[in-house]
Amino acid sequence: MRLGIVAPVAALGGALVAVVVLQVMPAASPGPQASQTSVAPTAAVGGQVPEPDGPDLQAGGVTPGYGSTRSGPAGVPLGFAHSPDGAVAAATAWLATVEGSGVLDGRRQHDVLAAIGDPGFVAGASSRLADRAAALGLDASGRPGSGYVMATAWASRGAYRVASYGTAAARIEVWHLYQLEVVAPGAQPGPGRWRRATIALRWDAGASDWRITADFQFADGPDPQVANPSRLERAESLAGLGAGWRLYADAQE
Repeated sequence: MRLGIVAPVAALGGALVAVVVLQVMPAASPGPQASQTSVAPTAAVGGQVPEPDGPDLQAGGVTPGYGSTRSGPAGVPLGFAHSPDGAVAAATAWLATVEGSGVLDGRRQHDVLAAIGDPGFVAGASSRLADRAAALGLDASGRPGSGYVMATAWASRGAYRVASYGTAAARIEVWHLYQLEVVAPGAQPGPGRWRRATIALRWDAGASDWRITADFQFADGPDPQVANPSRLERAESLAGLGAGWRLYADAQE
């Protein structure tokens, strides 16, 4: 979610492309448009043209981890373009931020949420994250009694869609693999689950940035049954959800 020449998102934004975990250790300081290649039909055999291999998805111009121009509290990425791609880049970055393990740290949670969203979003997300921390048995700094927290939104393995866009507001959908659990010492994390997030944004001209207006809305699936689906598997999974879905620009086959 690459827009111009920008630096990769660091700190909390890094959860887009790398697993972020909290181990029970001494507290650390808080810290282009890709073109679609169409496959021409092969020569007819016996007067019939063979059926195509299956549905396909176009690659969009957004790469997760890119698109911001500055950093806010705890490294949260800020300053996204006033464009559809800029809205997608912001939504993807902030999905990874809010759903990552780092924001479970109560000492910086409010500052991070307030940097990217309106008061309604901050209140809704804070309540949801508090329930999550309680269910996982985390302390005030977001740490479990033993093991570590796995909380990662793998957006680049999924796809995105601009559900609506205007100069004042946008709604972005992100289909992604999500992992959330406390991993016991010596154990391996589970497989995660697939879900869709809808992120509502408004353009803040004064801040020259997007803002989240309400807490994310989530829906389960579709589940391609693999952790890193191929281009075809992604297209087949999303075929029943309508048009407009795009692969991220860095999507791997």
